[in-house]
Amino acid sequence: MPGDDRLYEMFTKYVFVTVKQAQQALDCKFDYINVRLRRLAENGYLGRVQQNDFSEFLYFLSEQGALKAIERGATNHKRYVQKKSPMQLPHEKGITDCQLLFSKHFDGAEFRRWRTDLQKDFDGEVPDLFFDLKDGTGWCPMEYERMNPVSREKLADYAKHFSRTYVIVQTTRRVEMLLASIEDTLNTQRLWFTSVDLFSKNPTGKIWWTPRNFRDRAYSILKPES
Repeated sequence: MPGDDRLYEMFTKYVFVTVKQAQQALDCKFDYINVRLRRLAENGYLGRVQQNDFSEFLYFLSEQGALKAIERGATNHKRYVQKKSPMQLPHEKGITDCQLLFSKHFDGAEFRRWRTDLQKDFDGEVPDLFFDLKDGTGWCPMEYERMNPVSREKLADYAKHFSRTYVIVQTTRRVEMLLASIEDTLNTQRLWFTSVDLFSKNPTGKIWWTPRNFRDRAYSILKPES
């Protein structure tokens, strides 16, 4: 269908989406995108998986879908997902939620999420998301911490190589505990932390803290100097 061009572009950008996330990304009617994603999955262009019989599906490009995305001009790279563990669905969905909010508030922002792409620039572990908000900061890693904590070694490596890294954790209490645990060993303003609920409500507000001065100051992406 003609509208599939935007749909394939969406998958090359976000990689994993639910129906509701696709509706938001494409600004379309829920019933339309729900039926279209299901039919593309039934015809082999998309893969999909759900955590249980009562949860929503998470969709992603299959190998056949990756070839179709190239054919329709959505990408020049044959990138697709062979399979996805149901246990990883909440993590991937959370990353997409963050990406959608960044996209909404920063026009022209560029994102890299495909692991095969990120492995070209990162040794070992890759970030959950790598982006340039076009705000003068440059390319920044982002970690979405759900179950497994981000290691100190990984945070130290980010602080060494990037002017800013964003870490989004599940609760403000987790933010406080994490910052208190690293303030002596990673006393830097290059690591920015916030919680899911604060980020979801106002991504550009003063919701970010750094190990160097989290007890006294919060930062905004829009006005990091204040």
